[in-house]
Amino acid sequence: MKRFFPAVIALLCAGLSTITANGREPVKVACIGNSITYGYTLEHRDSLCYPSQLQRMLGDDYKVGNFGRSGATLLRHGHRPYNEMEEWQKALAFDADIAVIHLGINDTDPRDWPLYGDDFVKDYVALIDTLRGRNPDIRIIISRLSPILSQHYRWRSGTQKWRLEIQKAIERVALATGAELIDFDVTLRDHEYLLEDGLHPNARGAQLMARTVAGALTGRYGPLRLPPVWQSGMVVQRDRPLRIKGTANAGTEVKIKVNGAHSVVAKTDNQGRWSAILQPFAVGDPYTIEVTGGADTVLLKDVVAGDVWVASGQSNMAFKLKNSAGGTEAIASSADSLLRFYALTPRAYTDGCRWSDDVIAAVDTLGYFLPGNWQRSAPESVSDFSAVAYYFAREMRK
Repeated sequence: MKRFFPAVIALLCAGLSTITANGREPVKVACIGNSITYGYTLEHRDSLCYPSQLQRMLGDDYKVGNFGRSGATLLRHGHRPYNEMEEWQKALAFDADIAVIHLGINDTDPRDWPLYGDDFVKDYVALIDTLRGRNPDIRIIISRLSPILSQHYRWRSGTQKWRLEIQKAIERVALATGAELIDFDVTLRDHEYLLEDGLHPNARGAQLMARTVAGALTGRYGPLRLPPVWQSGMVVQRDRPLRIKGTANAGTEVKIKVNGAHSVVAKTDNQGRWSAILQPFAVGDPYTIEVTGGADTVLLKDVVAGDVWVASGQSNMAFKLKNSAGGTEAIASSADSLLRFYALTPRAYTDGCRWSDDVIAAVDTLGYFLPGNWQRSAPESVSDFSAVAYYFAREMRK
């Protein structure tokens, strides 16, 4: 199904104003890359490429320049080296305060990686060193490669193995130079409809890229959040270290307390992510977990330790307890405060019905399921639960 996105026309007019409303010069952001940065395939490239959408997100306090060159390689001995392009000279003359670099896709060409791949890290470091030579205080942000899908010719000429090797090389560059690392692969992965030719993002894909960069630049990722499964009344796996994670604004110190003690501290990275390891939970009285980050606090009560199992499958696993043989009797005797479940209900089913626009929009953003809640086993809660999962759990309880 082809999807259309409104073309928001707002041309980036560089140079109209050099002073922001607060009386300071705008922060200059140079977006360096290939055709994906340039906005190739976009009907209204000037307004819909990710650098232009980034400009609108950041506002007048920033000045964003697009220095993407279609077909450019990072490798200096590649078939179209970026450092020999006019866009590179313009990027240097821009005298950026921040550089966002997304290069390496075209280096998967058989003319490049098999012959010169060993130079990739060295050439990338040299590119960054040149930027720092112009501005020693420049902030460097580099990205892992965005996806390449099988329908694009680049997939045939550059193997998946080469692409994975380049991803690892980019990570080594970040470590060697101290550059910040972001990930356009995660941004666009599993969103195939956003890459209409298998490589170049459409307007919506460019918007997601812009949001990724804007988050890294500003550090604003919203209030403290935990994954949806972390709720009061949940069951955690007993007798083993437990990883807890979430998101918050970049640089936020996150403190986790269990029963008011055993404090563990984590800190969010430039992508707003944090994680920590909690000591094993023993079977016994319920726990309280308090997570605090900045001015936000999430309090999880009545958390119990036990055995956690995941039941996954198709219609046989989805078959409801109320429809099973003996289901009426099982439901009537189901009260058990220590048998708890968390069910994800599909947002829509793949049967012969037409999905609403709201469902399509949710599924397109990977919102396949409705929000779930932890529930105690009881007649009023188990009738629509998986029969297989319930009978299994009941036997485990014995």
